[in-house]
Amino acid sequence: MCCDGENAEALLQQLQECLNISVEPLLLTDAAQKSGEVLAGEVFQLGLQGVNLYPAHLQPKKEVFNLNLVAASWVVLIVIMLGMYSAYSYQNHQLSQQVSVLSQQAKQLSDEVAVLNKKLATHKPSPAKLAAVERLKQDVKTKQASLKVIESFDDRDKVGYSGIMNGLSSIDRSDISLSNIYISNGRMNIQGLAKSPEVVPSWVQQFKSEMNLVGRTFQSLSIGRDENNVVVFSLYSNPGDRR
Repeated sequence: MCCDGENAEALLQQLQECLNISVEPLLLTDAAQKSGEVLAGEVFQLGLQGVNLYPAHLQPKKEVFNLNLVAASWVVLIVIMLGMYSAYSYQNHQLSQQVSVLSQQAKQLSDEVAVLNKKLATHKPSPAKLAAVERLKQDVKTKQASLKVIESFDDRDKVGYSGIMNGLSSIDRSDISLSNIYISNGRMNIQGLAKSPEVVPSWVQQFKSEMNLVGRTFQSLSIGRDENNVVVFSLYSNPGDRR
């Protein structure tokens, strides 16, 4: 605003109140200068600078989320949700079928168990069968005890027995006759008849020539005569074992 001969401040205030716009005064640099010259110079300067009739605050702002983008996002989200729903629905259907099959199998097994329980309740063994079972158990126990006794028998005794008998038969003498032979746990007791007492020690000395008899010693020797005046003798590996 620029006027000649007017109260610039009062006019400025009235214009702002009436027009509700921002008004700035153009001050005169010289008292003789006219307002027209001032306005012409101001317009000239504005023409050189250019007037921006479309400032940035009047330009439309670019929206990041426009309608098309929001619609596309909703479409993608709906497709994903439909895919997840379809997958879970298919899985649920498969599990439902498996549960149905397992339920049928469980029902069949329950029915079979009920039938077997009924049969078990009605099945009672007869007293004769129970007695037979007890007899069989006792027979098995007896046989097991016999097997233990047989197993406990030393194989060495069996082999030694046959070897000793072969060795004694190899020492064939007409003046010695054996009536009783006892062999157990490496011990050997012998009873027999002799033509004379002195033949017994000589017969024992012959044990050294037999592999199965060599090294066998006797701790006790008994020589006597029976009621027919025949020499009888007894050889004991263990004096306390007189069998």
